[in-house]
Amino acid sequence: MRYIVGNSQIVGKRDNQEDYFASVNIHNGMLCIVADGMGGYEGGEVASKVVVKFFLEYCKKYLKEDNIETILLEATHFANKKLELEKENNPTLEEMGSTLIATYITNERLYWVSVGDSLLIKYNKQLSRLNADHSIAGELQQKVDSGHMTQEEADNKPNRNALTSALTGYEIPHIDCSSILLNEEDRFLLASDGILTIEDKLIEKVFKTVDDIQGICDELINLVQKRNLNNQDNTTIVIVAKQSMRVVDTKAKSEQVKLATPRVGFLFGIIIFLLMIIIAILYSDKIEILYHEILDTNTTQVQQPDTNKSQLNKV
Repeated sequence: MRYIVGNSQIVGKRDNQEDYFASVNIHNGMLCIVADGMGGYEGGEVASKVVVKFFLEYCKKYLKEDNIETILLEATHFANKKLELEKENNPTLEEMGSTLIATYITNERLYWVSVGDSLLIKYNKQLSRLNADHSIAGELQQKVDSGHMTQEEADNKPNRNALTSALTGYEIPHIDCSSILLNEEDRFLLASDGILTIEDKLIEKVFKTVDDIQGICDELINLVQKRNLNNQDNTTIVIVAKQSMRVVDTKAKSEQVKLATPRVGFLFGIIIFLLMIIIAILYSDKIEILYHEILDTNTTQVQQPDTNKSQLNKV
């Protein structure tokens, strides 16, 4: 099975890019990773790169077609350990940390592991979030959904964007790791929380109206930029889907173009033929007169063969 991946990223109104991402084929599957760093001007940038680099390194070495969830969990702890070592080597980075959302598609399943508030969304005619939201906002939303709090109360809570779990080099409080069966038209979006600038209904509309993966990524980032928020966070988007979804569309369009070419030529030939008939009808009288004139001339020449011969000899 083959897959297609698109991605797009902006800094927003921040001084530097603290998001980091990667996508790579491993053992007949597709691994995608997004990390959103935190911890000051330099710390967030370093943290997200460390997490992606070592998570990917572990998966390249150990990820195969069995025990996938176990390997994803081990890769998460491996990357977290590397963060701890980075802090020991550079004490100025003590406050750094990172979220993580990673997916692996192989055979007929999507596997994921996530820590923090970065998103994993499935689109198949409608949006649905797959991974847990490890933030105060996520906990508040659970209370809203269960009827223990109104949406207005949840929206007005302070520190709602604070994380309840992240990779920091210490013990990881919460890790979400699971898998689902794939459907033919599933598309999966991995994103840092900067995408929350736009509403779910707009994200869904883009998926419905744009038919290629990279185009969806570009349009979502464009919508984020159009909001022009003063505090717009870094935003990173990665979308992955089965390649068959897009290849079928492309082939169909190509075949339509090829089929259209001979039809156009055939119609053009008919039009030319009809014009010739019309011209022949309109000028039929003149053509007949001209024909008779030519016929009379030829007759005269035949009746005077000797004269013509003598004239030719003179010349």
